[in-house]
Amino acid sequence: MDIDYSLIVYVLGAVAIGIGIPYYFMKLERPIAAIGMILAFLAIFIFFGLRWFDGMKIRPFLLGGINKSAPWPPQINYCPDFLSLKEKNGKYYCVDTMGVTPSMPLYTSSSDIDTTTPNYLELTAN
Repeated sequence: MDIDYSLIVYVLGAVAIGIGIPYYFMKLERPIAAIGMILAFLAIFIFFGLRWFDGMKIRPFLLGGINKSAPWPPQINYCPDFLSLKEKNGKYYCVDTMGVTPSMPLYTSSSDIDTTTPNYLELTAN
């Protein structure tokens, strides 16, 4: 597994800032401000750490990386809310992957689209 050095730098920077600035406020005899800073920095660094880093690897969009396999131009979802677009034999269907539609069967990655029943929404070019 590759180690993401930017994650290490982020953690070290977060520790330095999260301890250094509250320490400065403690030297100024402002303990309430120091405690508030610790809580604020903790929340900020956890929030951005979870958004930017995925385990031990940094997400490529953070550094301006481009997903070369993504289709261009980007497409919006053609299916109604909470339904997902799946393809079978060159035709596209809207399937329920979350189980929110009582009239449609739950679609899992191991299930197959039964085109003989009207339980799947077929997309047409109209």
